[in-house]
Amino acid sequence: MVAGEKILLIDDEQPIRKMFRLILSRAGYDIYEADGCLKGVEVLREEADISTVILDVVMPGVTGIDCLAKIKAEFGEIPVIMVTGVTNMETTKEVLKMGAFDYIAKPVRKNDLLNIVGKALGKAD
Repeated sequence: MVAGEKILLIDDEQPIRKMFRLILSRAGYDIYEADGCLKGVEVLREEADISTVILDVVMPGVTGIDCLAKIKAEFGEIPVIMVTGVTNMETTKEVLKMGAFDYIAKPVRKNDLLNIVGKALGKAD
């Protein structure tokens, strides 16, 4: 893990973003947040060196699956970790086929989050 790596959290639930931000910022990551897909894509366009994206699957408006498609189309090289409280094997298969780096189910444990982010960043290098 390299201190200062930039991670974008895209989740409509502020408490989830807050929890992830605390865990990841304490581990040395710089955290950016968006409460939906459109704002998330805007952040990606403004911050050229985002290292990875953590993206909620279930969001109002543009879903996480649709957002994943947008991110992969425009920023294909950035690893995207999908997060959801609804574990569904079809969804898991779909997002992985679409290019998601990995998939993690809520409730997310601290060590699981740090491990998967570390793996995504290792792949990005």
